[in-house]
Amino acid sequence: MLLSAAALTSVRAAENSDSEAVPASIQAHPGPVADLRNQDSAFSLLIESYRQMQTFMIEGDYEKRLRAAALVKDAKERDHINTLAAQERELRLAKLRNTLGNFNTAYNSSRHVTEKTAGVSVPNSVDTKAANDKLRSFVPFTPSEFGPSENQPSSLLPAGAMMIYSQRH
Repeated sequence: MLLSAAALTSVRAAENSDSEAVPASIQAHPGPVADLRNQDSAFSLLIESYRQMQTFMIEGDYEKRLRAAALVKDAKERDHINTLAAQERELRLAKLRNTLGNFNTAYNSSRHVTEKTAGVSVPNSVDTKAANDKLRSFVPFTPSEFGPSENQPSSLLPAGAMMIYSQRH
């Protein structure tokens, strides 16, 4: 009896000392609820950054067309080009909204399957507004080639310096 109690005590002591050496984040897996929340957060960042980049490209193309139309001397033709550019912009933005809706639908369907498999029900916490705020705090940089060199150092931009909606929102 004393031997088994001593062995059990030494095993517990070894477990305690081992667990102290392992970071708390690795000791216990957070579980399916935390996984789903992390997935929601990651999807929020992904979908918001995709939306911003696509909108940025659409707006850039629209502004280029307006600048090109400004060079046309005939007012009637210039107005027609401006109208076509505005229509193209609206159609592309509508297509983007539809694509984002499809992405959300696919994610929600996949998430539902994950919830069912894990046997949990977690409210969907996809929040693109919070993702937008988080994206504004990121520090984007543009590496030159495959890494900085003396002739081509990487450009480091302060957070928010090139964010798409920093002037509008």
